Amino acid sequence: MTTIVGIKTSEGVVLASDKRASKGFFIASKDAKKIYQI
Repeated sequence: MTTIVGIKTSEGVVLASDKRASKGFFIASKDAKKIYQI
């Protein structure tokens, strides 16, 4: 499960997420990048 939080303020936006990539109970990566600047 992925957890991503976004907060909008008058000065901008803050995004945060967990870093784990998993499938069921298997952890594929403990350092996955989930938020990208566009």
